Amino acid sequence: MEEERRLLTEQCDKNGGGDGVGGLTGGEVTAFLLRECTRLSLGPAKGVVAELRSLLRFLYVVCADIRCSSSTRLQSSPAAIR
Repeated sequence: MEEERRLLTEQCDKNGGGDGVGGLTGGEVTAFLLRECTRLSLGPAKGVVAELRSLLRFLYVVCADIRCSSSTRLQSSPAAIR
């Protein structure tokens, strides 16, 4: 999990802490993996890729759920406070 923490920290530092992982692109993930995996043998590199894939999938689902629930709340709120 150290590699995943490093990716998230780099992303937050790059965006000044504002956007978090919301602005993370596939190219940035690929560049990060290439940089990190060059120092690892095949087994640990596969582990890093699997862990990162799992984390990104989790973040995608959580963010989609948050967007969906906040959208529902906005639709049901009075127009004056939207």
